[in-house]
Amino acid sequence: MKPIRLQVNHRANPFGIDDTSFRFTWNNEGGVTQTAYRVICKTENGVLHDSGIIKSSSMHYTAALKLKSRQRVYWSVTVWDENGKDEESATAWFETGLYHNDWTAKWIGTGESGEDKRLPAEYFKKD
Repeated sequence: MKPIRLQVNHRANPFGIDDTSFRFTWNNEGGVTQTAYRVICKTENGVLHDSGIIKSSSMHYTAALKLKSRQRVYWSVTVWDENGKDEESATAWFETGLYHNDWTAKWIGTGESGEDKRLPAEYFKKD
């Protein structure tokens, strides 16, 4: 009953996620019924989020996590069957992209003072 095909927001090991809510999903190998699960998220500094044991046959879990830009998170899920036997998945990961407040940009221009340098309409006329 090992958990397999781990995904976050519908992708395996996604890079550059800019969400703040994360949907963790998995499938279970074999024909045994899952009765509970536990999702654990870690960073290099330790445990970031622990769902605790949730009694459910559901193979998805959603969590709102406060993450930094370009932060890698490792996660795994442990599932239990009807006999109380547990099985942990391999470790998967995801990495956040740049959040809105972590970057700035300026329009590309001629470098002259804020003047609008759009191309004249004649430039777009066809011969």
